[in-house]
Amino acid sequence: MAYKKIEKLKEGEGRTYEVRLNLGDNYVMPPKFMKHWRFAVDERGAYWTRLIKERNRADVAQRMAKWFQENKCRARVRHPKSVFNSLPETSYECLEIKDDYNEVVYCPQMRPSDLNNLYLTPDKLQEIIDLSKGLLMKNPSNEKRGSFIRTKQHKYKSNKDIFTKVEDTQYLYKHTRSGKYFARISTRSQVAEGGYQKFIKADRHKDGKMIKTYWESKKGKIVQRALAKFFPLKSHNQQKAAAEAKALSQKLKNESN
Repeated sequence: MAYKKIEKLKEGEGRTYEVRLNLGDNYVMPPKFMKHWRFAVDERGAYWTRLIKERNRADVAQRMAKWFQENKCRARVRHPKSVFNSLPETSYECLEIKDDYNEVVYCPQMRPSDLNNLYLTPDKLQEIIDLSKGLLMKNPSNEKRGSFIRTKQHKYKSNKDIFTKVEDTQYLYKHTRSGKYFARISTRSQVAEGGYQKFIKADRHKDGKMIKTYWESKKGKIVQRALAKFFPLKSHNQQKAAAEAKALSQKLKNESN
């Protein structure tokens, strides 16, 4: 993690944040020189807690990450019996910072790597996951506990928002950021095995027009998924881009045959 310089607080500046260091089964009191820390136990095990004053939650996250790493290194070299030697290697696994000022707010573009979005409490993390409606999920890695990652659905939705289908055209899409035209063309068709569809009969009007058809079918097993790609087009004019996209589609179809 790259640390930035945190300016000292002036008089009257800053907010008070509650920090928790999860110890698990290490029921160890804080050493005397760590006078700001208090020992407690709950259903999740033993932990230390303290209050810290900073301008925002991101500054607290950086300060505590640096503090944890320094204590891990110091314990490894000087204090072999220190509780930090039995704690995980990364601060993500045991540090939590409360969000009492609602600084962690869900939005579809929020990044998992932002300092403000790290060291979330279980309740806050679950709140973000629920609000995302499938776009975010808990980080499955134990080394990144208290954080979230983006799901495949988020990637699909992001790509879908980037390209906009041009109405009344075939294959043609427009990049919402650059304004350039792209052709979305199928490069691999879907293949299924074991399925079939058989026509049985049809109900007809007196004039012979079909009202309802009856089929016998069985769903097959998909052995190859369809694949489509976006191809950049040279044309900047919509009509010329549509013609170019159609010609490119025909060219790829002929090459595949």
